[in-house]
Amino acid sequence: MRKAKIIRTRQVVSPLLTLLAAVALSGVTTVHASDSTDKTPAVNESVQSSATSQQGQAAATDRKAGTLSDDDLEKLIDRSDATPTQDILKMKDGVPSDQQEAWLTVAKRVADQDLSTSHREQVILYNETKIVVPAPKAAAPSAESDASNQASNASAQNPSSAASSAAASSSSSSAAASSSSQSKPEAAPAKNEAASAAATPAPVTDNRYVSVTDKNAVLYADLNGTKKQEGAAVYQRTFKSQAKYQKDGVTYLALYDANQTLQGYMNQASIKVAAGAGGVWTNASGYASLTKPGQDIYGNLDTKQVIKKSDDVLDNTYFISGAYHHLDGQVYYSLYDSHNNWLGYMAGSGFETVNSAEGAWAAASGYAKVVDKNYAIYNSFKFDATGSTDHYYQQYFKKVGQYHHVNGAVYYSVFDLFGHWLGYVNSAAVQNVTIANPEGTWQADDRYVTVTDNRATLYSDFNWTKKQAATDVMLQTFKSTGKYHNLNGLTYLSLYDKDGNWRGYINQQSITAGVSDGGAWLPANAYTTFTAANVNAYADFNQQKVATSGAGLVNQTVNISGQYHAFGGVVYYSIYDVRGKWLGYVDASQVKTTSSAAGLWLPHDGYLTTTQSGQMIYTNLDSFAGGRTTTANYQRTFRIMGEYKHYNGATYYSLYDGNGNWMGYLNSALGSESKEAQGVWMNYNANVLITASNAALYSSFFNMTRDTSSLYGLVFQGRTV
Repeated sequence: MRKAKIIRTRQVVSPLLTLLAAVALSGVTTVHASDSTDKTPAVNESVQSSATSQQGQAAATDRKAGTLSDDDLEKLIDRSDATPTQDILKMKDGVPSDQQEAWLTVAKRVADQDLSTSHREQVILYNETKIVVPAPKAAAPSAESDASNQASNASAQNPSSAASSAAASSSSSSAAASSSSQSKPEAAPAKNEAASAAATPAPVTDNRYVSVTDKNAVLYADLNGTKKQEGAAVYQRTFKSQAKYQKDGVTYLALYDANQTLQGYMNQASIKVAAGAGGVWTNASGYASLTKPGQDIYGNLDTKQVIKKSDDVLDNTYFISGAYHHLDGQVYYSLYDSHNNWLGYMAGSGFETVNSAEGAWAAASGYAKVVDKNYAIYNSFKFDATGSTDHYYQQYFKKVGQYHHVNGAVYYSVFDLFGHWLGYVNSAAVQNVTIANPEGTWQADDRYVTVTDNRATLYSDFNWTKKQAATDVMLQTFKSTGKYHNLNGLTYLSLYDKDGNWRGYINQQSITAGVSDGGAWLPANAYTTFTAANVNAYADFNQQKVATSGAGLVNQTVNISGQYHAFGGVVYYSIYDVRGKWLGYVDASQVKTTSSAAGLWLPHDGYLTTTQSGQMIYTNLDSFAGGRTTTANYQRTFRIMGEYKHYNGATYYSLYDGNGNWMGYLNSALGSESKEAQGVWMNYNANVLITASNAALYSSFFNMTRDTSSLYGLVFQGRTV
């Protein structure tokens, strides 16, 4: 073992000197910048393992605020003083005092990488210490080195025996050289070039844990460049390096897994030395919800010391503050609470990873009573308050879930007792209570009820699972067979339809109870005119008893003063005549309704001659407004184009003149009807003077026989015929 040459200005063994000793064991000479006196104290090989003992302490510092990453520390390396034969690495300003040793580790890794490419001497200036990594020297091949290579190749799978094998090989080589000098053969044997090319360089014993930090790293099956794995397959894995090999200016490490099985060889520039079997710290964030019982929490990843079980902190949520890819193949995370107290290390498989601080959703059920007025109710974990417990003081919430926030509080997701989600409330604001029958005890009911609230909902259970909207059953009548007085203070009815199908629970405030299977009386105000003699009005909702026959209703307009949506599915109108006499229930599907007391327009074709003077011709049969009278239209004949059987009992004709102009409505009793356009016969007895010479004379209506040209100026007696 090559011993480090270390010159120190003080005899205190610090973590820095421990690190320098470990560096020196790798062939690095350390020189004090202001002291040229050589001091060569022996260095115990076990000093290298002291770095491993620092892993337990790393947990307390791997999440300090403002801690610089390795990439940040590399940016604080000053290389401006480099010479043609040396790379000089100095510390820039800005490295925190508690991270200077970490900077030195990064600088050593950078120096190793530069050495493998530039082959120049590497000098690291660290405070008052100068660390020199000499450039590799080319060695001339010899029989002795060939023998050493053969011995090294034979011991590649067992580095611990490398030294003895190399010694034996060296001894054998020396003997062969001596024999050769005494007796020179006639012809030298041909050199096996393939064997020479495949010769394995001599190993140097290594005993370090290393983690792969290069995303493009390659793991070789041998030292001849045969690839075994690369990239993601090896990235961040941790191995035990048991030997180092120098080949073509590159240092390769022999990497072993947790079972001491050789996995392959890797350029040491692709790795970072770890303090222990846990590997190097890697950046990881997020939140860990400890929802799994029986999981181990470790205080040290080398000894796997279990400091507690997840049962002790079950359901709590913690910050993830870094990860370690352990030699055993698992990833362990360093966990902290909201007060920056370190919990320990946990395997990633031992908890549920979430992206937000409230942690994982967990089931919660039952009821909680509000006992504190001073808590907000949030609609998200951005903590935007949408309500306050003051509004619900001494009332009950229904719990449907819970979150164990990283801040240490437990938040319930709560509904009110009417099935409306309110938000998230701190569990400290409520007291959990046990209620055996929050829906209430079933009580018998035997009523016919009609749904009269279109905002209501039919529920399939008392968890307020929506079964049907009331808009789908509005004005339908059901049979209520039972009722519940709920914890929320409302009464809910259990409804069945006429076919015996259960339709759900409904708030009693959303229905109107009836006195029979007709359902509830509902207001109506309309009119209908009976036009057929076979439409009866009934005294019941089963159409078993007739109240007024269709023959007694035909051509009569009645008032609809109410309606019933019967249990059987038929809608009935309750009808009255103009005197207020109830006539019965009529099937709504058998009649047409109108809002006018005039009733329905009915077809009627004929002619009406007015027979009374001074009567009103109306333009509206509800207000009885009019603009004409029969005085100006006395004994005038009009065309009848429809009629109305008014609620008041009168019949009104809709009249048009000979030019097709609508004149209005006239009571049919104020004229005489004819089927012909000439109208009705009217009594007339007087003399007539012919005053026009071109008027037509008819022998019958509209059958001209002569004109009055020869009768002009004559007087005739006029008579009706």
